[in-house]
Amino acid sequence: MKISKTVNPLIEKVIPTIIQSFVVILMIGITILSAVVSIRELMELFKILFKANSQFADLSVSGVCFLHISNAILSVEFMLLSIKYFREHFHFPLRYVIYIGITSIIRHMVVSHEHLLYGSIAILLLVIAYCLLSFKNYKIGKESYA
Repeated sequence: MKISKTVNPLIEKVIPTIIQSFVVILMIGITILSAVVSIRELMELFKILFKANSQFADLSVSGVCFLHISNAILSVEFMLLSIKYFREHFHFPLRYVIYIGITSIIRHMVVSHEHLLYGSIAILLLVIAYCLLSFKNYKIGKESYA
């Protein structure tokens, strides 16, 4: 008994189209959600900054301000990453994922001040990975080296 290895051409085209449409809808939703979170974080930051009884000497208030700024920046990063997803024809270049990883580790190190050695090692590994990626792309002759 012979098993046919051909796939129905309709299924071969329809399923990837459905999956890509689903991913596009999710990315649009993430972009909108990131914009809403960013606006909310900035509004909370302005509430703290323009309070009548300003308490900038208190370290907890400045820590809260930094946390709101950090969250707003993270939301903007997600929006920019989703825009890049659409501009790069529905894929994320690996270099952008490495950039976001490095900035996230730095942000965590600034906010928490814990495990600085581990964070530094992680950043070093990500930079080495980026250098290897750039070198590999340079060797195969791509226009963009990363």
